[in-house]
Amino acid sequence: TRVLVLNAVDPANAGPLVTMARERKVPVIAYDRLVSGAPLDYYVSFDNYNAGKLQGQALLDAVRARGDGELLWVDGPASDVNAGAFAAGAHEILDGKVTVAARFQIPGPGWNVEQVRTWLRATLPTMRSRKIIGVYSPIDPVSAGVVAELQAAGISPLPAVTGQDSDVAGLQRVMAGQQLMTLYKPFRLEATKAAEVAFDLLRGRKPAADTTVDNKAGAVPSYLLQPVPVTRDTIKATVLKDGFVSTAALCAGDYADDCRALGLGRAGRWDLVAGPGPGAGPMGGSFLLDRFDEVDTDKSGQLSRDEVTAWTAARQQEMRQRIEDHIKAADTNGDGIGDFAGISERLDH
Repeated sequence: TRVLVLNAVDPANAGPLVTMARERKVPVIAYDRLVSGAPLDYYVSFDNYNAGKLQGQALLDAVRARGDGELLWVDGPASDVNAGAFAAGAHEILDGKVTVAARFQIPGPGWNVEQVRTWLRATLPTMRSRKIIGVYSPIDPVSAGVVAELQAAGISPLPAVTGQDSDVAGLQRVMAGQQLMTLYKPFRLEATKAAEVAFDLLRGRKPAADTTVDNKAGAVPSYLLQPVPVTRDTIKATVLKDGFVSTAALCAGDYADDCRALGLGRAGRWDLVAGPGPGAGPMGGSFLLDRFDEVDTDKSGQLSRDEVTAWTAARQQEMRQRIEDHIKAADTNGDGIGDFAGISERLDH
């Protein structure tokens, strides 16, 4: 039995792939992007309509606090079904409550940020007599281009700019006050859910989905996870807490002072943990800060490289031991190798 988990780069033209798989009796899970007009078995993604609503509400709250003014609006390419969902959600919140001075849709098929910047370079000089207080931008890479062109045009204070995906540069702009917010999508949860559904299908089970989504070929059983808004005040409690980004990456270079201002870089702790070496990477940054007292074995209030190295080595040894224990427990035929049947049996329990 096989299962196809399809993350379509071009969902509008991915229908034939789905049809081909179904003709071979291979169930198809659309991952992250919905494929239209094709017989899907499941769809696993984030609630992209709600993502647009969250962006729209954040922008509406911000511009109301700034008084009279107008917005600029950037939409993603029509070929990306997610882009349409973002825009629809934002329109539900903002239509009739704000004035849009100018609008641009990326032609596609991809998210070409340079096209957005070219449009802004032509548009911003015509707006000098108008007060631009906000920009609807669907994703962080677009927001980067928007902020760069606003700064190049000398617009100050910067309008409130939305974003999405919580990439490091976007989070740094949020910390620095250059971008209003972004959205955090816990992709590990999305990937885990897709794997769970695929595993069930491989074992002949059809899990009950949370909802359905119409893809113009029928109601597709769907799991839609919820994105999380991230602002300057919630970076620590969201993306850092979950280990989505490290403090080392976030607070690098020019953004060290912004981190300290937000309480993300504490003297004696942050300086050691955020730098290169054992404190950085997968087991560094906020991961170590959350376990500071455990790592600080001499209780000096600071982390030495030796303490971080020893702590990391101990955790790695624990991880290796856990893997060995699982393999031994799954070794049902005594050949020293954890077989698939044994692993499946442990998963069932």
